[in-house]
Amino acid sequence: MSPARVLILGVDAVDPQLLGRWMADGTLPHLARAAARGSSGEVRSVAGFFVGSTWPSFQSGLSPAGHGVHYLAAIQPGSYALANPYHTNGVHGEPFWATLSRAGHRVAVLDVPLSQLDPTLNGVQLVEWGGHDSIFGFQAHPPELEAAVLQRFGAHPQGPICDGHRQNAADWEAFTERLIQGAKRRAELTRHFLAEEDWDCLIQVFTEAHCAGHQAWHLHDPTH
Repeated sequence: MSPARVLILGVDAVDPQLLGRWMADGTLPHLARAAARGSSGEVRSVAGFFVGSTWPSFQSGLSPAGHGVHYLAAIQPGSYALANPYHTNGVHGEPFWATLSRAGHRVAVLDVPLSQLDPTLNGVQLVEWGGHDSIFGFQAHPPELEAAVLQRFGAHPQGPICDGHRQNAADWEAFTERLIQGAKRRAELTRHFLAEEDWDCLIQVFTEAHCAGHQAWHLHDPTH
């Protein structure tokens, strides 16, 4: 497998205490080894940040005041109407991978939440192959990559939206199994792109934790 000069692995909305515990007790040995060999850190929500603003801040280095997204819905000036800022004004500021691309570096951007497709990118990009927030739908650059990914890896087992009402234990078992299979397939996809070429920067975000946190958190409480 060809190494990337910089490999960034993100875990969307994961609980840091659980992640630390599982890395320490051997449940997540590969992630523990990766953290020990490289650099790792938590992203802490701060005042002024809300749902939909964290990942744009991560990619652009700007606060919500700079990139223009505080939430997944925004009141339109002069009215009480709500609209999705991603569909109206978009995110201001340049993602760091676009800066690298303009400088001539080869980049692979895989499923960074709430990121928009950049058709000028010097490399490849997948948008919403699987994730919690489905804003744009599955897209890829270059365009032919869309069909190639679906042919080789299929659609994400959970589908584009993981929110839902589940009635019994069987529903929850099926839900968690789809997330597990999705994470495994995402790992295969990541290894596939790592082997494609010597990327200057490859970033992959595992978004299954976001779905698990919203939908399955109560399962940690045996008295629930």
